[in-house]
Amino acid sequence: MNTHFHQSNLISRNGLADNFMDTNLYQADSSIWAAKYSLPDLLEQLPSSLHKRAKRYQFEQDGYNFVLGRLLLKQGLKDLGFKLSL
Repeated sequence: MNTHFHQSNLISRNGLADNFMDTNLYQADSSIWAAKYSLPDLLEQLPSSLHKRAKRYQFEQDGYNFVLGRLLLKQGLKDLGFKLSL
């Protein structure tokens, strides 16, 4: 499964005209993802230690949002050039 997240590039100023910082925001609408992928499908992309955490939530939607958040983090780190496992 190929994950695609909406990425927005923002430029924020910290008060100095010539000093800008690039910021990337990632977002995912869980209702759209849930229509395409089940929680087990998404969990395949994460280590088993995170599977247990995702399944501990009382409501499945909360676990689903936890997994999407981790996948967003994973994508952001990848985009920054990090080769880390979560």
